[in-house]
Amino acid sequence: MSFYASGHYDDFRINRLPLAHYKPGLQIAGKELEAQSQIGQFLRTTRRMKAKAVRQQVQGNAATAIRSNRTGEVLQKFGPQHWQQLTWRMGYTTLFDLLARLRISNSHREIERFVQAEIDFRLFHESLLDIVSYLNGIHECYVAQAMSLQQYEAFVQELPAYLQNSFVAARLQDKVKPLLQDDEQQLRTAA
Repeated sequence: MSFYASGHYDDFRINRLPLAHYKPGLQIAGKELEAQSQIGQFLRTTRRMKAKAVRQQVQGNAATAIRSNRTGEVLQKFGPQHWQQLTWRMGYTTLFDLLARLRISNSHREIERFVQAEIDFRLFHESLLDIVSYLNGIHECYVAQAMSLQQYEAFVQELPAYLQNSFVAARLQDKVKPLLQDDEQQLRTAA
C-alpha cells in the first residue's frame, strides 16, 4: 500500500516497488514481477496525465503561465527545467490517484475501452473491496488505539443496529481487537 511515484515529467521514480521498471505484459498478473511492472506502468502514465493537466491549468492562465525569457510569450514547448517548475506542486502519485483514474462517469467516456479490455470485473471488484476493507481496517485500528479499545467498543455499540452487526463489528473482532490486545500484552511484558 505504500508504493508511489514521484519526480518530474519523464523522470519519474517508482518508490517501494523494486520490480516496477520491467515492461508489463497485457495479461492479468500471475507473478509478482508482472504485478509490480503493471502497477509501475499505471503509476507512470497516471503521473504523466497529472503533469499534463497541471501544465494545461497553469499555461491556460495568463497570470501563472510560464513565459519565454526572450520573447515574453507563453511557452508552448517545455524542457526539463519547465516541467520541474510545474511538477513540484503535484505531490506523490499514489494508490488513490490510480483509483480516481478508474472512475467512470458522464464526463469520462471510457466504458467502451473497459469492455474491449476483457477485464474480469468480478475479480477487479473483489480486489477493490479487499483494498478498501484493508484501508478501513488500518483507519479503525488507529482510531481504536487513539480512543482506547474500551471506548472504541462502546462507540461501535452506539452505532445504528445495521452497522453494529455488520462489517464494522466483524472487523472489530477479527482485526482491531486482536491487534490492540497484542500491543497491550507486549507493553505489559516489556514493563
